[in-house]
Parts: sequence; structure tokens; C-alpha cells
Amino acid sequence: MSYCLLSETAVRAQKPYRCIWCDQRIEKGERYVRECSIYDGDFQNHKWHPECINACHAEYMKTGEEELYPGENERPDIGFYEI
Repeated sequence: MSYCLLSETAVRAQKPYRCIWCDQRIEKGERYVRECSIYDGDFQNHKWHPECINACHAEYMKTGEEELYPGENERPDIGFYEI
């Protein structure tokens, strides 16, 4: 498996989206993290709640598991994330 992060930016939603981690809505006007990457040759454009991308990074550091199952995770309590 190969993964290449192209960009990760904090932006304000211009319309509602769904978080790739928890599948909950990212409301219009809410801050979120947009991640553009290439995974196994496929372009990806994911939207994350800030606390969800932190949880994903923490899970990877703990387990080393690279596979992400969209929407199968709980949204964590809001923690520190500098946007």
C-alpha cells in the first residue's frame, strides 16, 4: 500500500459535508480539515472534523493500521487542534 499526502488545509465549509471518519455532518460555516492525497494510485479528497483527524492520527500511531473504514468510527470529544 502506498500513501502520499498532497495537502492538508483547515478551511471553513461553504456547504454541508460528511466527515470521512465519523460520517457526521460538517455544517456550513464550520471549520474542517480538507485532506488531498493519493492512496494506492487513487486520488482522495477527504473532509474531517478537526478532532476526527486527530483521532485517526492517534489510532495510526497506536496500531500502525493504514486502512480507513469511512464512517465506522465514533466522533471523539472536541480536543485541541490548531486551525
